[in-house]
Amino acid sequence: MRSATISSIVLLSVVAASRADQLPSFMLGQYNYVDGENHSNFLKAIGVSGFLRSLVGTLTPTQYISEDDNGIKIYTSLGLKSLESVFKLDTPYMESGLGKSVPTTAVLVAVDGP
Repeated sequence: MRSATISSIVLLSVVAASRADQLPSFMLGQYNYVDGENHSNFLKAIGVSGFLRSLVGTLTPTQYISEDDNGIKIYTSLGLKSLESVFKLDTPYMESGLGKSVPTTAVLVAVDGP
């Protein structure tokens, strides 16, 4: 039997930032769900059950991204349930939610233009 390690990398792409450990202001605020293409495949790969994947597929979450001295906070509202992640850039942490924990590292990547 083959085993695989699934790690999540949160890539936060930006044009410019004032400090390497700080998000630019345009990345902070409220974000509304638009599309979940391939999200079910990702959930399956990390071992989320079929029932829970189908339930998650019906949700339209809203995320609130903020930052303070403790790090970056992403609060996700799913209606009856909410999830919260607090992390620092370039520092591994365990992302928890939907009954699974996945090793994750968030990195800030500069891009050339829009």
